[in-house]
Parts: sequence; structure tokens; C-alpha cells
Amino acid sequence: MESASVKHKQGNLLSAPLSPTRVTLRLAALYGVLGIAWILVSDQILSSLVADPASLTRYQTLKGISYIFVTAIVFCLVLRHELVKRQAAQNELLESNEKFRQLADNISSVLWITNPEKNRIIYVSPGYERIWGRSADGLYSSAASWIEAIVPEDRERIRHATMTKQDSGLYDEEYRIERPDGSIRWVRDRAFPARNKAGKIYRIVGVADDITEKKNAQEEIETASKIKSDFLNVMSHELRTPLNIIAGYVELLREGVLGTIEAKQVEALEKVTRQSRELLIMINGILDVTRIEGGAALLDQKAMDLNRFIQEIKSDYALPLGKPVEIVWQCPARLPVIYSDTAKLRSIVQNLMNNALKFTDLGTITFACRHLANLGAVELKVEDTGIGIPPEKLPYVFDLFWQADSSEKRLHGGVGLGLYIVKKFTDLLGGQIDVQSEPGKGTLITVSIPDGISHQRSVSA
Repeated sequence: MESASVKHKQGNLLSAPLSPTRVTLRLAALYGVLGIAWILVSDQILSSLVADPASLTRYQTLKGISYIFVTAIVFCLVLRHELVKRQAAQNELLESNEKFRQLADNISSVLWITNPEKNRIIYVSPGYERIWGRSADGLYSSAASWIEAIVPEDRERIRHATMTKQDSGLYDEEYRIERPDGSIRWVRDRAFPARNKAGKIYRIVGVADDITEKKNAQEEIETASKIKSDFLNVMSHELRTPLNIIAGYVELLREGVLGTIEAKQVEALEKVTRQSRELLIMINGILDVTRIEGGAALLDQKAMDLNRFIQEIKSDYALPLGKPVEIVWQCPARLPVIYSDTAKLRSIVQNLMNNALKFTDLGTITFACRHLANLGAVELKVEDTGIGIPPEKLPYVFDLFWQADSSEKRLHGGVGLGLYIVKKFTDLLGGQIDVQSEPGKGTLITVSIPDGISHQRSVSA
């Protein structure tokens, strides 16, 4: 069925209208040029050839008649040429408009066109009736009726955006409309100006789409993600509490507070401590990922003493490692106070160290740090002599759940959270990270973060 919008408008839609005076102006100009040329040339020729005044008068009469005859022929030829050109342009325009209508009438989107003042609808496709549930004829009668269907919470925002953004091509808005049956639909609406050859806006062209299903799916995903994050958060806390108690009692046993123990018992307790530590690392990783995925990983930047921070990191790895691996610390004796998020920086370093320990069975793990005052940054490096990473796998090392050891034997354990957390927290701190690795020789990971000193000075000033 032919839509009301097609019946309503049959003029040109996107093309600038042709000027009806162009043909007249061209002919008038041509007629004037020919007339002046004819008069000047013919008078000079006749004066030089004819001496008798009576004969000169007859020739001038014939000249006038011939001028009228010649110019009439030229006028008819030029007029015919101009009319043919105009008809061809009109046919091309009609064909273009017909193609446009066929396209607009057969897509689900709403294609709409208004005048620059936005007070008259020039064209709207049948999609308007399907999405808005209202007649296109009503929109032609009242150009503002589409905006009255927008829910009150969104209406003024869209009204303002319509008047301020459409002329610049920046109009890209999402809003809700209420259909006559009371149902709510989400719409994404975009618009841009159409300009003529002089650069003047003569149309506003827009496309509106029904994005209700997309919005509903997005809300379902967000709800499911929140449920998952809440569950992991609660479970992680519930697991960490008894684990901390176990670790505390093991430490009391190792120190002999609860009685004397033998060497074999000390060795067994150290294994329990290491396994408890591994489990605590995994739980902390789950908590960090939950915060990241839930958008709750916010910055808390404060003054932090790098010297004290490094000492605390060292104490975390003072226990026997349970394998022939030595940790080498290469940090200056004096480091400055910087302004950063201590908890996130600690998580970065611990995950890098734990990752290096996991994949290094023999050799050394070197932690190096330095303050790059000229760059306003702190550089941290963790280098190991572990299994290394193949070159083709380097682009994926920061993906969630990715692991260097993905074989069925899974000799090194873990679930692939550490480097994902390192990358996310480094980005959050405004830093950079680099990975260099060679299979069988080891891996070097360098993290550089802003020291925040210059920013803190500017804030204080």
C-alpha cells in the first residue's frame, strides 16, 4: 500500500531546486551581445560600401529585418537547447527522488527531512508509522508532533539538541517515546545538514532507528553481570576470612608460640603457608577482576613513600619459596614520595612477582625500580628466567583467563587473572606496560606510571 508520506509530497527531496530564471537570463544576455555586435559591424560595412542616402536607408531597413529574423532563429535554437537540458535534469531529479523513495519506503528506519527552520516536514518514511504508531499525515500537519511523543524526562533535552546540534551535524541522540497504546520504545535519532553549492543549508536530513531490543538486551546483560559480580564478591570475602585465620594459626605454629615443633613439621607448615598464599592470591585476583568488570575500580591517589612501599613488598616474599629460585632486588637506597594509588600499585607489583614465581622453577627473579624525574614517572621491572612466552602469543598475554601454560597437564596452575589485572590497573593509573620474552629464557615486563609530583605541585599552588 502506498504510504501517506509518498502521496503527500511529490517534489524534489534532497536536491536543491532549479532556478526558473536561468534560461531567461542566458537568452537575454545572448540577445544583447548579438544585437550590439550586429549594429556596430553592419553600420560600418554599409557606410563604407553605400554612398547614396536612399540606398543606405533601404539597406538599413533590410538589416533590421534580417537581424530580427536571425536572432529569432538563434533564440529558438538556444531556447530548445536549454529546455532539453532542463527536461533532462528534471527527469534525472525525478528518477533520483523515486529511487530515494523506494529505498526509504522499504527500510525499517525512519528517514526524515525538514526545512532549515525545522517547522515543516518535507518528507518522512513509512517507518515513522511503524515506530511511533502515529499517522505520517499528522506529522505533516504538525511538525512538532513527533517530539510530543517523547517521554517528559527526555523531551526538553531532545528539543534543545534539535535546535542546537542538527545544523552542525552533531545531532546523535537516544530517547524514549510513548506510543498511543502506552508502550515505550527506545529511539536513536541522527541528523545532518544538506547544503547547496553556495554552502547554505536548505534541508535537515535525519535517520531514526528503534533500538528497544538492543536496550533491553543491554539491561539484561548489565543485570546478569551485576549478579555475577555480587556473587563473586561475597564468595571471595567469605573464602578469604577463614583463609586468613588458617594462615594466622600456621604462623603461630611455625614461630613455636603453641609449642615446640620439629624440622619436618616446620617444612610441612611452610607448604601450608605457600598453598594458603596461592589461594589468597587467587581470591584477591577474583576481587580485583570483579571490581574492574563492575566499574568499581576507582582511583584513590595519595602521597606514598616509595621506600616504605618497596620494603613492604620485600617482606611479602621473605618466606622460603620452596624451589631453587632467588629474588634479586635492585632499587636505589633513596626513592621519593610520589602521588599514586598504593593499593593498585601493590596489586600490579604482586601480580607481576607472583606470575614470575609461578613460571620460574630455577634461576632468578629480578625486581628493579627507579624514579625518572625528567619524565615524571616511576619505572618498575620484573625479569625472570622462566619458561618464556612464544612471540605469537605475546598479543594475548593481557587477556582475561589467558595463560602461558595452556596444555592439558597445566603444570603451573592459576586461572589467568594476574596480567589482566596488571594491564587494567596500569591503564587506570595512566601508565604504560611493555613485555619482552623469549621461550626457554624468560620474560621481562616493564611498567611505567606517572609519579604525580608535578600535578600535585600545580594543585597545591
